Amino acid sequence: MPLLLVLGFSPVLDSILVALNIFSQEQMNEYAKTAIRTNVPVAMFISTFVAIAFEMIRYKSVVDTLNSIMIFFKGMGNLFVITVSLIVCGQVFAEGLLNVGFVDILINFAKDLGFGAFAIIVFVSMLLAISAFFMGSGNAAFFSFAPLIPNIAKSFSLDTITMIAPIQIMTGFGRCVSPIAPAILAISAMAKVNPLQVVKRTAIPMLVATITNIICTYIYL
Repeated sequence: MPLLLVLGFSPVLDSILVALNIFSQEQMNEYAKTAIRTNVPVAMFISTFVAIAFEMIRYKSVVDTLNSIMIFFKGMGNLFVITVSLIVCGQVFAEGLLNVGFVDILINFAKDLGFGAFAIIVFVSMLLAISAFFMGSGNAAFFSFAPLIPNIAKSFSLDTITMIAPIQIMTGFGRCVSPIAPAILAISAMAKVNPLQVVKRTAIPMLVATITNIICTYIYL
């Protein structure tokens, strides 16, 4: 339901309708002026209230329903604390690296060895993928190194988005093979299997995705 709400009330749907020639571009422009838009938090809360309504029908008790929904809010709180703490620590770490001149050392070292922008992107991508694996969070790993990327990109005369996009994608791949990632733990709990069994099944697709990401980065550069 959150996915349907986000895509159904977004410019993505407008683009699909135009591509299918269901409505003309002029009609879609008029629609876009008054269209209702939603974002992920709003979609999540709408879906939660719909779930509460169905749970009330199932339990036939307001108290039991609210007790069951508390799991949702406790989970939000726990993940918020863990993720934000990792991001804050990562940003402090990144600021420290900037202050000691780590970026300049890395750039000069890469240039002395004859490495170009592609080699730096691959190196940083692998570094953050490994960090995401150990942290269990792609965002925490990414935000810990993201402040360094603009300076590195500038030294190689690249747009920041050109360098940061493949790196951010790689952190997602690292999280998908982490046995301590919240999503992996949740899936393994529902399936009643060891998280390592889930990771074994995600490792091969993520390896293929990693190779594809590196190839596309090379082609784009």
